[in-house]
This record gives sequence, structure tokens and C-alpha cells, in this order.
Amino acid sequence: MRLGFRIPDLHRVAIKIVNKRTYSTLSSTPANRDAVLNEVRILRSASHPCIIHLEDVVDTPDFLYIVLELAEGGELFDKIIEKTKFNEAEAKLHFYQMISAISYLHSKNICHRDLKPENILLCSTDEKNPVIKITDMGLSKLVDLGTVLKTFCGTPQYIAPEIVTGAVGTAADTKAYSLKVDCWSLGVILYVMVSGTPPFSEDRNCGVSLKEQILTANYVFYPQLFDQISDNAKDLIKKCLKVNPQERISAEEIMNHPWLKDNETIRRAKDLMSTQIRGKKRLLETEDEDSTDGKRPRSSVFKTPNDAPIGVNGVGGVFNPPGAVSVITK
Repeated sequence: MRLGFRIPDLHRVAIKIVNKRTYSTLSSTPANRDAVLNEVRILRSASHPCIIHLEDVVDTPDFLYIVLELAEGGELFDKIIEKTKFNEAEAKLHFYQMISAISYLHSKNICHRDLKPENILLCSTDEKNPVIKITDMGLSKLVDLGTVLKTFCGTPQYIAPEIVTGAVGTAADTKAYSLKVDCWSLGVILYVMVSGTPPFSEDRNCGVSLKEQILTANYVFYPQLFDQISDNAKDLIKKCLKVNPQERISAEEIMNHPWLKDNETIRRAKDLMSTQIRGKKRLLETEDEDSTDGKRPRSSVFKTPNDAPIGVNGVGGVFNPPGAVSVITK
């Protein structure tokens, strides 16, 4: 990942650089090549204040540049380590934004599949006004009607039991899993935020492997960590960490859980999210003004043609754009 600047106004962006010559995702199988295309498709289709915005994709003979909105506050993971843990009010403000984004994705039949604190970014270092951004959609998949999710992916401590079961089973007994794998991950993240420790870990002295801990939802609300946490917060964690997906709470149900029915938290979260919407609106208005007074639109520095489809088999789209030119600052 590199920091980049848009030449006309020094607008800062994050640039994911994929080396076509050496990176297996582009240089080996069509399936690996589709993984990058999948990330581009999903980021382009998602528009939510708490999801990292895809600004552009630039293709060159040797490199693919994925230009992303820059979140300058770093990873939620690092913030948790720095603070040891969040107080419940802080956790609720962050979590409301997360579930707002995931509920939006699920409404579009998009499953993230790799939710963890490392993939949740903060827009700034202002702890009093945190705006979070869900990122790294590379493992996501559009769940169209009639399709199933069977890929074993994710980060061990955060993956749902049905993914573990599918990974260790045979082709015959592998079960499809659903959007609710994200809800399990959210339960793990909430546990980590309020306690500063993961519910499932190889380091626990419980005599049970990490895999078995997940498959049996073997976790504990340690009194020294959870005595000050509300019953509603613990209830939400319990409902997220149900082994049976049919019993597990959905994203929409999480939004309506009593723990999140906090008017002050909802007001603050919506105010924070609205700053992101207003910011994008101002940027679009500025670009429109530039394009109408004879100047080059500011966004064009990174642009490939808007009507260029995303290539599937190397034909058209971001891998073969007609003469795209970009200036990249490493």
C-alpha cells in the first residue's frame, strides 16, 4: 500500500499496488485473477459512509493500481492495543457504525467474510469523533440467488463455525454458509472491544483447541473483564456467537437489538457518518464546477473510462483500458 496525491489539489489517497509480473493473483490462474476483479466490483458497487470508497482503478502493462479513500487514523486493532479496551459507550459508537455498514452490505447480498479489527479503519486520530471504515473486501462475494458460499477463508480467531466445518469436511458434507458468518465475526469483535481480549484463542488455558473452541462456542465472560459490562451488551455477544446460524442474530436484528437502541449513540453515529456524505457531496460539486468552466475534472487524474466494463477474461475493463494515464506518487 502506498500514499498517493492527486496532482491538481494534492488530494491524498491510498494506493494498493498489484505487480502483475510476480503477484500470483494476476499471473497464475483465472480464478486468482478474478479475486482482484471481485474486490474491484464490490468496492465499486458499495456506497456507504462507513465503507472505504474506491476512487479509481488504473491499469498499466506491469502494475494494477487500486486507488482507495485514505483513512488516516490507522487500524481499529492498533487502537484497541493502545487503549487496552474501549469503555462501553466508545465500543457502542464504533460498533453502531460497523453494523450499519454490514447491514447495508447484506441488504445488497454482499458478504464480507473477513471482518476483524485489522480490516476496520479509523478516518482520523480524533478519539472523540471516531468515524470507522470497513475495508479489504477482497474476500467478499456477491451472493446471488441460487449461489452458495463454500470457500474457506477468513482469519482463524474471527471465523464462524460453519466455515471451519466446511474446511475440514469432505466435498460431500461441506455445507454452504450464509451472510450470518459476518454476524459471528461482529460478535467476536465486540467481545474484543469491551474486554481487550479475544473470546477464542490458542493461548487460553482451557484445554480446548482453537478449532474446538469455535465449533462449540467455548468462551467465557470473565468477571474481572465483564463485571462492568451491561447485560444487554453481553446478550448481543451471546446472540452473535450462536454455533447454529439459524439461531444466530442477523445484521438487521443486530441493528434493532436493545443495546443499540440508544438515542444518544444513534444521534452521534449518524452525525459522524453524515460528515462523510457531505464531504463526498462537496467533492462531486467541485468536480462538476471544474468540468463546466473548461478545466479538466479533478477526478480525471486517476480515471479510466466510466463506461469501461470490468474485464472477466482479460477482455476490456480495468485490465485493458484504452490508454489510461495516471501519475502515482509512491
